[in-house]
Amino acid sequence: MDRLDKFTDVVIDTNEIVDKDLDEKRKKQKRIGGIHASAIGYCMRKQWYEIKINRPQPNDTLRIFKVGNLLHDYVTELLKRHEDVEYVEDEKPIKILVEPEGFVIHGTYDDLVHLKDGTRILVDEKSCKNLFYIAEPKKEHVMQLMLYMRVLEVEHGQICYISKNKFQMKNFPVKFDEKLYKEVLARAKKLHLFLDENELPPAEAKQSKSTEWLCEYCLYADLCHEKGLEEK
Repeated sequence: MDRLDKFTDVVIDTNEIVDKDLDEKRKKQKRIGGIHASAIGYCMRKQWYEIKINRPQPNDTLRIFKVGNLLHDYVTELLKRHEDVEYVEDEKPIKILVEPEGFVIHGTYDDLVHLKDGTRILVDEKSCKNLFYIAEPKKEHVMQLMLYMRVLEVEHGQICYISKNKFQMKNFPVKFDEKLYKEVLARAKKLHLFLDENELPPAEAKQSKSTEWLCEYCLYADLCHEKGLEEK
């Protein structure tokens, strides 16, 4: 008998182990309510539903997030060991108080890299399937970075896209843009008003060919569709 045949009936269900771990983390994790910097550039109606209803993410989605987090953690460790780097502040939560409305935008930046020459670079890692279609940083990612750069008073930003298929990367330098920052704040204020008045925002993702595909993966597509039928 082949030696391996003796063990074919002994199988550890690693999928079950992962699902149990994700289930436990979901129970313990408490999402901070309110507007989030990482979502501000996306469909405003989806953000409204996430804040008002906040459906739990399915495990398939959490698995994808986990892979992205593992890639991010690895890149962070490499940055910390780089010869030109003094130290790295990673995964730090921040709050942005928006006045005069008085609401808070919550966020967590990835890596604030302190170089030995005194330069500071705010690096934001984004995982993706592949890099083929990444020719420039996505606006929603730049918008997120604008908020962090203003709060941290950082002049140099960088968005690092990491492909999951080949573990290749594309890096784009980002300069602080006051005009775009004000656009992000105006957008946050608009969303805050919709939330405060309990009024559903327009379904932005449906309004453009370049974003309507996002609806296929939205947890609130059913509610959005029902609302669309009511409006007809």
